[in-house]
Amino acid sequence: MAFPYLPRLIRDRVLASLADTPVVCLLGPRQVGKTTLARRIDPERAYLNLDDSMLLEAARQDPLGFIEGLPERVMLVEVQQAPELLLAIKSVVDRDRQPGRFLLTGSANLLLLPKAQDSLAGRMEVIYLWGEEPGKVISSEETLQTLAGQAPGPGLLMAPGCSSKTVACDPFWRLHSSACTGDYATVSSPA
Repeated sequence: MAFPYLPRLIRDRVLASLADTPVVCLLGPRQVGKTTLARRIDPERAYLNLDDSMLLEAARQDPLGFIEGLPERVMLVEVQQAPELLLAIKSVVDRDRQPGRFLLTGSANLLLLPKAQDSLAGRMEVIYLWGEEPGKVISSEETLQTLAGQAPGPGLLMAPGCSSKTVACDPFWRLHSSACTGDYATVSSPA
């Protein structure tokens, strides 16, 4: 059964980033819509999925040759599968700083991967996608307890007057965000 496409509020931010940044990376847990969003934003962009074992092997064998052989605008899906590509992308971007050249998606924080640290600093904008759009407000204690029992994603903020101060965040959120705590909620592991 196919589900209808739900427009993402972050779409305009991705478009703005592609207009002025050579590399844009959509990060988030698997199955939150990173690739769907990217393909909707630019359906004409070349699409390469590194979950394909033959493609992945080619990327790992000769990262620079692989990147240099790509079309002008390309989407690389699950780029964390081949972190060695990031240095090759850096090399290409340093020679031609064309905005929007690379649209990457991944389900792991690229800066935590071996061989990737600082390779795209100043060249890449990272945009996080979640299962829920940021800014969703929990309006009642009952709703909060229901969502907390389901280990909700980020963007769940405590509405004023809500008595509980605990929201359970999923492991991806805890690993990739330092802003999960504050005036709105305290993070705890799901029971």
